[in-house]
Amino acid sequence: MNKLRTKIFLALAFLFLIIVALGSFGSTFIRRLATDSSHIIQDNYASAQYSTNMLRAINRIYGLHAEKDLLKHDVLINKTNDINSLLNEFDENLKKEEANVTEAGEIELVNELRKGYSDFVFILKDTNSTSNKDELKLKGVQLLDKYENLLNILNDIYRINTRAILRKNDQASQTAGKVSGYMLIISSVSAIVALLFILYLPKYLVRPIDELTAKIRKISEGNYNQQLTIHSNDELGELSNAFNTMSLRLKEYEENNIHKLLIEKKRLESVIDSLRDAIFVLDENKTIISANLSAFEIMNLTQMELLGKYAPDIAAGNDIMRELIKDLMTNGLLPQEKGNSKSGISPMQIDLKGKKLYFNKEISKINLNEDGSSRLIGYILLLKNITQFEERDTAKTDLIATVSHELKTPISSINLSIKLLENEKVGSTNEEQRHIIESMKQQTSRLSRMVNELLDYSQAESGNIKLRIEPVTATDIIDYAAVAMVMIIGEKKIQLDTKIEEDLPCMLADVEKTVWVLVNLINNAVRYTPENGTISITAQKKDNFVVIAVSDQGSGISAEDQEKIFHKFVKLGNQNPRGRGLGLAISKEFVISQGGDIWVESVIGEGSKFSFKLPAAEQK
Repeated sequence: MNKLRTKIFLALAFLFLIIVALGSFGSTFIRRLATDSSHIIQDNYASAQYSTNMLRAINRIYGLHAEKDLLKHDVLINKTNDINSLLNEFDENLKKEEANVTEAGEIELVNELRKGYSDFVFILKDTNSTSNKDELKLKGVQLLDKYENLLNILNDIYRINTRAILRKNDQASQTAGKVSGYMLIISSVSAIVALLFILYLPKYLVRPIDELTAKIRKISEGNYNQQLTIHSNDELGELSNAFNTMSLRLKEYEENNIHKLLIEKKRLESVIDSLRDAIFVLDENKTIISANLSAFEIMNLTQMELLGKYAPDIAAGNDIMRELIKDLMTNGLLPQEKGNSKSGISPMQIDLKGKKLYFNKEISKINLNEDGSSRLIGYILLLKNITQFEERDTAKTDLIATVSHELKTPISSINLSIKLLENEKVGSTNEEQRHIIESMKQQTSRLSRMVNELLDYSQAESGNIKLRIEPVTATDIIDYAAVAMVMIIGEKKIQLDTKIEEDLPCMLADVEKTVWVLVNLINNAVRYTPENGTISITAQKKDNFVVIAVSDQGSGISAEDQEKIFHKFVKLGNQNPRGRGLGLAISKEFVISQGGDIWVESVIGEGSKFSFKLPAAEQK
């Protein structure tokens, strides 16, 4: 069997040989070119540099000599030293030039330069030792003549070497041209051979891979009837055979299991369709991908109108869908993720075929766990039918209201009878009878308070609270409540500490209902505060609300109980057993109906703080 790796090895080895051949030829010609170039640098360039250095030195020597008559004695000594240094520099460069003669006619110029330099130095030294003005003048003319002669010789030497540089540069260019020609021929041949490999080898290797990729993509889409048509005696042939075997096995597996999957899918759809609750399934992009029969009925839409549609588009023309997905469209947080309990969510009321139905909305995220990480893949929207529970709750509320209202008449009659018994005009009573009458008064009063609470609760729950909203100060509300509780506070010797913020605006409230709420909170605080304790009442402005808070020194309320303490008929373990668990529920309904809110803050062992807020009146 011809191994694929052997074929690739041979192809790459041939390309390697081509690269080595190109490198060898290129290295040989480049060395030849470098040799020609180095001749230019080593010979003529050095001579040109020596002549330039000598020209600069002789110019400086002549210039310093011309300045000597204008200088003082000490400066003259320095100038003499500089001249001697420059003479040494000239002599050194002259010796180098004498050892680097390469061009025809250059040796004659160098010899002439040596003689002219010797004459120039002789006259220069003779001038320094002469003081006669006439002689100095004559020596100056001779020195100038020697100086100009030196300049001409140096310029001739420089020109000979620069012309040689240009000539040898032409030779190097010719060599470079030959190298380029040879390299072009070799490169062309190598490129043609490499091109054949480029055209043949990738096609040989990539075609089977492309075919395999296309077949795998079709298999991933569920089309298992795929076969590769690669016929070779190497690894690609083995891969083709293995793939064909795999696709046959997948096809057999799919045919054996798809029927079972369809049956399970239909069974699941039948179960969901039989539910009274409406179920919507959305993908991660909020597109509706599934819904049951109850969902279509409630939405009054067909499958074609609902499935595959973007939920916000449906919500634009459907109030039910708008209410259903509003939590998803605000910030993506579900009510349970915001910390809201289910009991705090009002049921949705839907009119269907002339009947009012009530539903609780529940939204759950669908997360796919892969490799230890969770990824959001959709949402389940559930409308849970609670109509029968809502109807029972309404019937219960109506019954409480009716019974409470009917009890008021006999209670009034009993109170009237008790007053008649206490009246001496009707007849005198002994001590035992008076105790009985007093007990009857207490029980009747307790029964009357219970009936009034039940009436208040039924009124609040039915939504028929009659409010008379008006501007009122927090000081008035606190004073009214404190007066109503003065006897109970005095019995336990509790101190009432009141702190009201200065310039506190009025709040918009129903005085009677708000005083009732504050009295209930103070009553609870008195119940749990020990004797000689302190109850604090504060009033302050926060944002656009006036907040009134009542703090006690009781045992505190657990976090679990804080979530349900405002629910109806809830009595905590440490509460007075005579309570009915309605006071805080009624307080919450009264506060919310006035556009406010009520809450509790408590730590076990550190007491509790009940607060409620109502809108502040506009200040003029």
